Amino acid sequence: MEKKDLYALCESGERYYDLSERKNQSYSERDIILDARTTNILMTLGIPTKIKGYRYLREGIKIAVNDINALDMISEKIYAKVAFLYGAPNAKSVERACSYAIELSCNSGKMEKINGILGVNVYKNSHDKPSVGEFTALISDKIRLELMR
Repeated sequence: MEKKDLYALCESGERYYDLSERKNQSYSERDIILDARTTNILMTLGIPTKIKGYRYLREGIKIAVNDINALDMISEKIYAKVAFLYGAPNAKSVERACSYAIELSCNSGKMEKINGILGVNVYKNSHDKPSVGEFTALISDKIRLELMR
């Protein structure tokens, strides 16, 4: 396999991710804290770990924490990268799976816990459902601020 085959390219030709780096990657303390905190928040919000949307949200939040500019072009930078990493057909299917995961949380009544996690009342009633982009931005910003301490 040639080196170029190890890279995922977006439409503009920008390198998204080197898979050879992922296999032998050593994790820093920051990465471990990021993984643990992301998992903790998603589980607190009642998002089932067995669905694709959980894995996609988890990866998307981690991407957003590490690259705040990715939120400006969420479909191209986050959904497309997650689709590639998990072998999803396209970015739209990633967004749908994430939206379904958020909807499950809202329907179970656990999304109200997001106010406690964020420390502010973002959602005033149980019928408010954040978009995937809004959810990713809120959670990634919270984790980014925690990691700065």
